[in-house]
Amino acid sequence: MTEPDRASPGTDATLVMVPDNASSGVQPRLPVSGAPSAQPDPSGHLELTIGSLFAGRYYVEALLGRGGMGVVYRSKDQLLDERVALKLLDVGAQIAGEAIDMFKREVRIARRVTHPHVVRIHGYDEHRGLHFITMEFVEGSDLRREIERRGGTVDPARAARIGVEIAKGLDAAHTMGVVHRDLKPENVLIDASGRSILSDFGIARMFDRAAAEQNKTGHIIGTPAYMAPEQVASGEIGPAVDIYALGVVLFEMLAGRTPFVGDNPIAVAVARLQDAAPDVRSFAAVPEPLAALVKDCLERAPEARPPTAAVIAAELEGFLASGLDAGAMTRRPLTVRSPAKTARGGQLSRLVAVPFGSGRMSLACLPFTYRGPADHEYLGEALSGELTDVLSRTKGLRVLSSGAVSKVEERDPRKITEALDVDYVVDGTVQVAGPKLRITVRLVDASGAQLFSEKFDLGFADLFEMQDEAGRRIAEALRLEIVTRSASVDVPEEAMQLYLQARRILRAQLVLEAPKAIRMLEQALELCPSFAPALASLAIASVHVWFYPQGDRSRDWEAAADAVVARALVEAPDLVETHVAAARTASQRGRLKDAVVALHRAVDIAPTSPDAQHLLGQLECETGRLDQGLARLALAHQLEPTGVLPYERARAAAFRGDHAAFDKDLAEVWRRHAPLFAMHLELRHAGWWGDKARLESIIERAPALGAPFSGVFVTIAKCLAGEADPQQGVAVLSGLMPHVNVRFGGLLRQVLVEVHARSGDLDGALEWLREANATVLYDLAWLEACPLLTELRKQPDFATVLAEVRDRCQGVWR
Repeated sequence: MTEPDRASPGTDATLVMVPDNASSGVQPRLPVSGAPSAQPDPSGHLELTIGSLFAGRYYVEALLGRGGMGVVYRSKDQLLDERVALKLLDVGAQIAGEAIDMFKREVRIARRVTHPHVVRIHGYDEHRGLHFITMEFVEGSDLRREIERRGGTVDPARAARIGVEIAKGLDAAHTMGVVHRDLKPENVLIDASGRSILSDFGIARMFDRAAAEQNKTGHIIGTPAYMAPEQVASGEIGPAVDIYALGVVLFEMLAGRTPFVGDNPIAVAVARLQDAAPDVRSFAAVPEPLAALVKDCLERAPEARPPTAAVIAAELEGFLASGLDAGAMTRRPLTVRSPAKTARGGQLSRLVAVPFGSGRMSLACLPFTYRGPADHEYLGEALSGELTDVLSRTKGLRVLSSGAVSKVEERDPRKITEALDVDYVVDGTVQVAGPKLRITVRLVDASGAQLFSEKFDLGFADLFEMQDEAGRRIAEALRLEIVTRSASVDVPEEAMQLYLQARRILRAQLVLEAPKAIRMLEQALELCPSFAPALASLAIASVHVWFYPQGDRSRDWEAAADAVVARALVEAPDLVETHVAAARTASQRGRLKDAVVALHRAVDIAPTSPDAQHLLGQLECETGRLDQGLARLALAHQLEPTGVLPYERARAAAFRGDHAAFDKDLAEVWRRHAPLFAMHLELRHAGWWGDKARLESIIERAPALGAPFSGVFVTIAKCLAGEADPQQGVAVLSGLMPHVNVRFGGLLRQVLVEVHARSGDLDGALEWLREANATVLYDLAWLEACPLLTELRKQPDFATVLAEVRDRCQGVWR
């Protein structure tokens, strides 16, 4: 997707290619205009002149290094005004004919891997017979130098942190079907902030496959010290070889040497076929859990190693969270206690309770007091019964039956809690005035203190529907309050207030305010590290910020989200928010089946959780279960009318061309102060239906969003309005792709499909559609119903992608 070179005479870099057999006297040169600006590389390979312009676009600034595949330069991309690494591939003598096409295809696959811990491949190109790849430029060093700088070994905590980042990078690539096959310290870059980034991902494998296809030698390329046994024995390649290599890298960081040594590379490679890897603790003091994980990675049989790199990352994170305690890889037991009974019993536990754990909280719901016309007097008892039924489905919460409660004539909460042996009492009133119903609910503890009071206004048209809605909404409000109050006995007031403020931000889905919520929750946890509800909410907030680029790259948001979710799964496993955060993490990596499993756990804990129902409904809509998804989203909206945005409902209206319904939902999103959601909806709708007036309006209003979003919306709106070339959209969104997760990257590619389709460039649209599909596309509703894709659906390749996506979506629910 690059334009033809337009280099002027004398400005392009001249490259001299000197063959290894220099004695032949043959030194072929490329035909160029103007004076040569390159010097021969004494080793007989390729070299560009520093300070020259290559391919009419890349200003060559400095030589970064040479390797078996070519030479790498730090260069400035004049078109995008950003620094890149340019790898000039020495392929002339090894690859020709059809093998070049295969090489290009594999590079295109590798460039779809977008992850903070993988060097982003921007593109592959050819200029005057020279093959080159442009990649993300990383300012820093590599792991080999890091090990040497630290005296030959790395302490266990630092080694584990590096291992986490390598494992996450591997997992992202394995998800895309890409295997590194040459993982070693030299291919792990360390940037100025200490972040580990995998380089040459998949390129070595592509290079080898293309060369092997050409010369049929069947040779094995790799670094013997890091090769898996199956790689040495048969050349078998799969994700398991990368897991083995990661084990070697971890071993080397900890022990200062690789597991196998020998007099020559072949002896090193063969040794692993005959002997088991030694225990790393034979060479260094390493905590048992970390040593055991390294041993598992180095198992000779591929099936005996950890099944995925994600499993390794999770175990390493668990090890880090343990503070290097040798027994910390097991889940810590949780202590749960009743705040009401603790208050009666006197001595306070210093552990913050996890509210719905094995200790089970208990509650009695009294018949509500009725005020209104006599013909509806039954409502007080009916609503109390409905609430009892809904609350009883909340896992870990013991709710007394209506019959048990009716035996107590008292309404004094202190006497009721003692008589029924419960922690809380729910009481309330029902008022009927014409077609309106107002329900007031109170939560009272054993001391008689009112902990919570809230009013619910509902319509009175359908009595049974009203009872269901009232029961669900009240149950969810009470669940949240009990979660908070059960932890409040030992939580400082300042921490509690920070938590409550952050929770309000999160429930209102104020995306741009999520970093503020994170700061509040982190402060709350500093004040009270065992405050489980704050930890679970921090997990939710961190995953939100990871998904939506905030412009703040001072923190690795993916790593931050992973760490807090892993901690929450250990310390707050009984909170529904923990599993919603885990589901969002899986979803953002394109693992929708894992996300659905986590959401079912969440719904099992609390059927009234709007967050869990909302995300589950979104996934149902996206994967083609539109009716079920919209019904579930309606339930989520009932549970949290002011917190659940009608995003999917608006999108469905836009697909079917119901512009009035779309505008109504869009107005609600704007009213709820969610400008990113609203403008994204408005932009897509206007692009789908060619609404140029609305696109012009977006161009005028988008700057108010501020960086980094304003420029993106303006550029894409101009592309969809025909005021900008699609390549401008490509340039803007491609710049974002390395910094976002797989799912957000897929969304950006979908937008580029629409940009090219709107301009009439169906080939370009299909190319980006294939890329979106390769990044794990699930948006079946978009493929089947988006009006802008009408012409694209007539293309044979579209049918192939559609069939793959349908099969992928069906797999989510199997």
